[in-house]
Amino acid sequence: WALIAPGSPQLAANYAYKDSTIDHAEEGEWAAMFLAGLMSAAFFISDTFTLLTIGLSMIPRTSRTARAVKAALAAGQRGATWFEARESVLIECGGKNFSDVAPNIGFFTIGVLYGLNDFGDSLCAAINCGYDSESVGAAIGALMGIRFGKSGIPEHWQKPLNDLLIPGVGLRSEGIPLTLATIAQRTFTLGKQVIAERGIDLK
Repeated sequence: WALIAPGSPQLAANYAYKDSTIDHAEEGEWAAMFLAGLMSAAFFISDTFTLLTIGLSMIPRTSRTARAVKAALAAGQRGATWFEARESVLIECGGKNFSDVAPNIGFFTIGVLYGLNDFGDSLCAAINCGYDSESVGAAIGALMGIRFGKSGIPEHWQKPLNDLLIPGVGLRSEGIPLTLATIAQRTFTLGKQVIAERGIDLK
């Protein structure tokens, strides 16, 4: 949702909320709103702490998702190691469910903080925390793509994908394009329409 509402965190978070209510509740909704707001802002803001603050402003401050983000932030600010930051997140809101979104958003935050704007370091810091590493890695990749564009993603990370998109089983008969470039162009076109219809000024 951030991709079709660039520079409009509240709009992106609103879209994410409406979408997530279809099959998620509470923390799942807050996580979607946090990511959408943060990533929408990332089109125009580069400071990591500002982006995380914007993301937090979209969700209840007492939610487990917000607490996980704050735990990771506090660990980073006191100079904790990556592993100590992971432990702080788990102490605050961990559990046995690997798909629990709250600690996973905490791990996303660790990737953002400890990766120091490097694509590979951010990705590895986040997914090495474990749990739902697939989703966390995807979120890190999306944010880094927004912030630095395709040219900012090292070739050795791009090459294995070879611009190939493989739709899920339920989507393969829907005529979805099979290249990342085509999907990116469609998303860009849709974003321009949203901006125009909403009268959003991105200057």
